[in-house]
Amino acid sequence: MSENSQTDDIDDAAGPPDIDLFGEPVGGYRDPRGRKKLKVTNELRDRVAVLRAGGMERDEIADAIGCSERTLRTYFLPELNEGKSEKRAAVIEALYA
Repeated sequence: MSENSQTDDIDDAAGPPDIDLFGEPVGGYRDPRGRKKLKVTNELRDRVAVLRAGGMERDEIADAIGCSERTLRTYFLPELNEGKSEKRAAVIEALYA
């Protein structure tokens, strides 16, 4: 009996189980500092250009895509400056083509 109790104690002392109190797997520690990095895709670039062409201001566009205005300017400056002209030209070409 003493051999079994010693091995049970060793197994229990190996570390905490990998499940929480609800039986779900325990995830890794997440650093709570800051926001997640914005994933810039072509679809997001097109969306910014369309919103700008629709007359939205930069702060409104930043709120719509979920980033700060500074991040918007950093990653989407060409779309903010030229997106309005490009999208309006595409609409005019579609109307008269």
